[in-house]
Amino acid sequence: MVSDQEIANGVETLLRQSCPNTVTSVNGVVQQL
Repeated sequence: MVSDQEIANGVETLLRQSCPNTVTSVNGVVQQL
């Protein structure tokens, strides 16, 4: 089973490739979950 951290890392990697500025907001959302 995939952990939340692995999911976050995968999403972060994809977003960093397409739009670096979104990584910070994604981290904020993940921390609130």
